[in-house]
Amino acid sequence: MIAYLDAAFAESDPGLIVAGLSDVARAKGKTEVAKDAGLLPDDMSNSNNPGLGSVLRVLDALGLRLHDTLASST
Repeated sequence: MIAYLDAAFAESDPGLIVAGLSDVARAKGKTEVAKDAGLLPDDMSNSNNPGLGSVLRVLDALGLRLHDTLASST
């Protein structure tokens, strides 16, 4: 799960990040994850464009935290 989401975040593609979170939530039980995040299951669909607050709530519901790192300058 961590490697999968890490790869999605590494691409810096919001659609890929949302799709990855949705996939992980589905594997963990999308209805329960949505409830824990204070969202509706449909709010976590790949077709929606959630705000950062929703993404952070889903990460929290999954027991994950978003951390920053410096990008390598090559």
